[in-house]
Amino acid sequence: MSHTPSPHAAHSSQRASLAAVLVATFCNSLASGVAYNGIYFITDNAYGFTNQMQLYFGLVTGVTYIIGSLSAGPAMRAIQRVWPSLSIKRLLIGLLLVMTATYMIPVTAWFAAPATDRRASVLAVWVFMAIYSILCGVLWPVMESFLAGGRGSHSLRAAIGKFNITWSSSLIGSMLLISWIPGALIYAWSLAGHKLEPFDATIASLAVAASLHIISLAAIWHFPAKPAAHLHEDGHVTPANYPQLLAVHRALLPTSYMVMYVLLPLFPSLFRSVGVEGPLASTLTGCWLAARVVAFFILDRWHGWHGTWITATAGTVLILVGFALAFTASLMGGFAVAALLCGIVLFGFGVASIYFAALYYGMEVGAAQVDAGGAHEALIGVGYTAGPLIGLGAMWLAGPVASSGPSAAEAAESISAGQNTATVAIVTVAAGVGVGISMWVGVRAGRTAARKAGLSKSSAPPAR
Repeated sequence: MSHTPSPHAAHSSQRASLAAVLVATFCNSLASGVAYNGIYFITDNAYGFTNQMQLYFGLVTGVTYIIGSLSAGPAMRAIQRVWPSLSIKRLLIGLLLVMTATYMIPVTAWFAAPATDRRASVLAVWVFMAIYSILCGVLWPVMESFLAGGRGSHSLRAAIGKFNITWSSSLIGSMLLISWIPGALIYAWSLAGHKLEPFDATIASLAVAASLHIISLAAIWHFPAKPAAHLHEDGHVTPANYPQLLAVHRALLPTSYMVMYVLLPLFPSLFRSVGVEGPLASTLTGCWLAARVVAFFILDRWHGWHGTWITATAGTVLILVGFALAFTASLMGGFAVAALLCGIVLFGFGVASIYFAALYYGMEVGAAQVDAGGAHEALIGVGYTAGPLIGLGAMWLAGPVASSGPSAAEAAESISAGQNTATVAIVTVAAGVGVGISMWVGVRAGRTAARKAGLSKSSAPPAR
């Protein structure tokens, strides 16, 4: 007797192995985490960036990330029109090879510069970040499409939970890498009878991060040629309020990343203001990343938040309270370090809540296409861009900018009280605007969903 496979089985057989996706995600997230989180400690220490330069560097990151994420889908389709035989999998492999080469730009330029003036190669790190951020903006929508393709409601929830825990935990590793690999390289060089300068070791650690993209190819080799189509399980109906929740969380997403990207470029200076520097500062920065992993784990295991507003409301409150506490920690005397750590932990919980919900509702309501992930990533890029602009605005209001370079006087290295006050005030106002916009977007989405439901009922045949 012949048996015809069900569409569900066909889609399942075409989807990417979850294990392969998670391994590739871990390696690539570990590599990109150095560029997006650890890079500010490198520019602070090796290149002597001021706080203002750190924020401009973050601004470049945000603008180029938006370009990459919005162009991911169209670029893939355009390339495939010219070269139809090229699969998305092959394009992904090529992308990672280019990302590896891009990582080597600042490394090559640094060691090509005179030993007495390595910082003359500073332009290379700007070029690296501009190109690498565009490539990251393309990478993650593609990875998310392989993750969601061929998975329905239940399996998609499980996959997204594991995906979030995987990439977020790898970022803790990226901070440890940037904190301790330079010391390990210096020690290895000493065993060979050579001396490696601390700044040279810091830049050399970028080559270690670059190698992780190559390692990920072993997992990507097991991907199918293209992402499978989005799958709705038999009998599964997307709840009526999911489109509204998606609209609200997507509107809150750039707000949360805006606050994040005021914090990230200034972390070296914030920790310096409470008396913590060097590898310990970059290691303790990982506390907010660890908090995000814990939050992802809770949201993955506990499903009571599905279809509710708890992630939107609690997430927003935690972000703002955590941010304010982090920026005012230096005023708390003997409790300054504890206050800073408490603030960034609360912040991590808040960001995780909004991110997890936005990705879940986006993949559940939308399709597993590169464009769906691209919209999610582009909104993150908006936050990447707005955050540094807010920080620069606060500096302009507060007056002269204090240097965060290691060679500056201690009094000038910490963020001024005036700048703290201005930053907290501007971020609070901007976040309030963001929350207002998200509520407005949610109301509009709810009305649109209600109209569609009404039209659907009115067009249904009369009951017999």
